[in-house]
Amino acid sequence: MGQNLQHENQTGLATVAAWLTFPYTWLGLYVILAKLYGADFFGAGLGGNVVAGLLCLGLLNPFVPMALTNYLVRPLFMNLLGRELISGAGCLTGLVSFLAVGLSVVYFLARDLNLALQLMLLAPVAAGLLAVLVSFLSGKRLSLGLQRRQQTPGIRPDRTGQPGNLPAPAEPPPSLGRPPSRLPPPRRSDADRRQLPPRRRE
Repeated sequence: MGQNLQHENQTGLATVAAWLTFPYTWLGLYVILAKLYGADFFGAGLGGNVVAGLLCLGLLNPFVPMALTNYLVRPLFMNLLGRELISGAGCLTGLVSFLAVGLSVVYFLARDLNLALQLMLLAPVAAGLLAVLVSFLSGKRLSLGLQRRQQTPGIRPDRTGQPGNLPAPAEPPPSLGRPPSRLPPPRRSDADRRQLPPRRRE
């Protein structure tokens, strides 16, 4: 039951985090296309312009960034949460900080456009750093707690390698119902047999 609940929580957090990166994925595709066009990757002639324009029209359809978000970004977050590289508390902290920065972007959008754009670009960076920091601190606390539980106070090994405060093992009690074992009488040597007087015959 606990593992299923943890898996559901990780799936939900990964889905929300992936969909929050959707506009950045969409914008990143346009930036990559602009860089390729500026570097004359498609060529300087009419054919290169046509290819670049068709790619740009294809990116206007949100299906491409949606597919990347669903099949690339979401499994990435799932692996990070499943391998506990990012803890649930860290991911939740990152999402909350991202939403807070998003609200500040909406606030400054009509007041200072440059500041709003800067906050929008810094939102995923700040959220990622907070998620990693909280995950590191929570993992460190967990490891310290496990080390304290594993240590048993009051038992120290002595020089022989055995714990000195433990009592010596008691000898097992003799088994009930069985007489104590007796040693057999010693055998007589030939000299003792010679000294004995011969038995008289009746």
